[in-house]
Amino acid sequence: MAEPAPSQAPHQSGRVHEKPPTSALQIFMAVFLGVLLALLIAGWLGYNYVFSTDIEPVELNSAEEQALEQKIEQIVRAEPQPYSEDDAKRELSFSERELNALLARETDMAQQLAIDLSDDAASATFLVPLPPDFPIMAGKTVRLDAGLEIIQLEDSSIRIALKGVSVGGVPLPDAWLGNLKNVDLVSASEQGGSGFWKQVAAGVDTIRIRDGEVQLKLRP
Repeated sequence: MAEPAPSQAPHQSGRVHEKPPTSALQIFMAVFLGVLLALLIAGWLGYNYVFSTDIEPVELNSAEEQALEQKIEQIVRAEPQPYSEDDAKRELSFSERELNALLARETDMAQQLAIDLSDDAASATFLVPLPPDFPIMAGKTVRLDAGLEIIQLEDSSIRIALKGVSVGGVPLPDAWLGNLKNVDLVSASEQGGSGFWKQVAAGVDTIRIRDGEVQLKLRP
C-alpha cells in the first residue's frame, strides 16, 4: 500500500521583502551631512550676527544737515548774551537719523554704534572688538544689541526698563543680566539703588519717543 504523499505548504501569492540593514557607510554619510549643515548654519550666523562688520554711518541730505546744525548751534552757541531760562530752550527733539548722524561725526563711534527709536523704546547695536589676548574669539568683533523701554506714565512719572540684551542675535538669560529685565530702573533706584536713574528721571519734565523721533522737555 502506497504511503500518502507529504502535504505541501500552501502557495503564497506574494513574497515579503525584508528591509536591508542600514550600512555603516549610510550612517556615516548621514552624520557627516548633518554636521556639515550645522557648520554652514553656524558659520552664516557667525558672519552676519556675531562676527559683524562695521555699521554703515548715516548720511543726511542737505535739508536734514541744515536742521541738525541749527539744533547744535542752539546747544553749543558761545555768543555773548544775557543769561535767561526761557522754557523754549528746555525743549529738545532729535530724529533717529540725526542721532546716528551725530555719531557719524565721530568716526570710531559711527562704525561701532547705531541707535534705533521706536514707540516708547530706544535700542542700540554695539560692535565690540575683542582684544587679541581675549580667552575666546580673540580679535573678533562681537555684536551686542540692547533695548530700553522708556514710557511716561499717566502720573507723569517715567518708567525706564531694560528690555534685554542679545549677543549675536541670541538673547541672554535674565539671570545673566542680574535679573534686571523688565524691572523699572527708576523705582529700583529709589529703593536703595545707585540713584542714577532716579536723577535722570528727575530732570525730565516730559519725554515722548515715537518711531524715529524723541522729544523731551527738561525741568528747571
